[in-house]
Amino acid sequence: MTVKSRGSTSLLVSFAAVCLVVFPGGRACPRRCACYVPTEVHCTFRYLTSIPHSLPHNVERINLGYNSLVRLTETDFSGLNKLELLMLHSNGIHTIPPKTFSDLQALQVLKMSYNKVRKLQKDTFYGLRSLTRLHMDHNNIEFINPEVFYGLTSLRLVQLEGNQLTKLHPDTFVSLCYLRIFKTSFIKYLYLSDNFLSSIPQEMVTYMPDLESLYLHGNPWTCDCHLKWLSDWIREKPGT
Repeated sequence: MTVKSRGSTSLLVSFAAVCLVVFPGGRACPRRCACYVPTEVHCTFRYLTSIPHSLPHNVERINLGYNSLVRLTETDFSGLNKLELLMLHSNGIHTIPPKTFSDLQALQVLKMSYNKVRKLQKDTFYGLRSLTRLHMDHNNIEFINPEVFYGLTSLRLVQLEGNQLTKLHPDTFVSLCYLRIFKTSFIKYLYLSDNFLSSIPQEMVTYMPDLESLYLHGNPWTCDCHLKWLSDWIREKPGT
């Protein structure tokens, strides 16, 4: 083999090595996605209709925004116990089976803004014990199971604005419950603006002692005696 041909072969091998990004777990970057660093997978604007099957087990950040996803399955994120950031915004997702995210013990941020989810069931977020920020704004959510946030003791921010909520259960944002007597939530920032709420339960905010910001604008409030407590609460909480 001549020096020139050896050089060409070496260049091709190097180019192939760059193009085929291999993760620590041994899997290559999923087809139709980009992996600029070994722990990140970027799949935006790829017209995907399902979650890629070959997601590396050591991935820490996944961006699947702006695709054509309509549903998730129970095994889409199996084994991804190092994942910290999952972005599924701007799709058409309307179905989240129970325990879909159960393997994501390290997940801190889940962004599902601008989808078509209608219900948050009891086990929708099961297993997300490290979750701190949940973005479910601008969906079609009309029902939230009052136990949906049980166990999510790291949760600090919940975005639910731009949905179709008409009422909330007093326990809706409870994340820690002991014998159904002691109930509390560690949420600090709660966004409920631009829904269809006419009132909210007084107990709901009493279960959130750490609440710093509560966004309620853009709702058709019924400002009668049943809501007087909210005015009193606002005066009592000038720092909120």
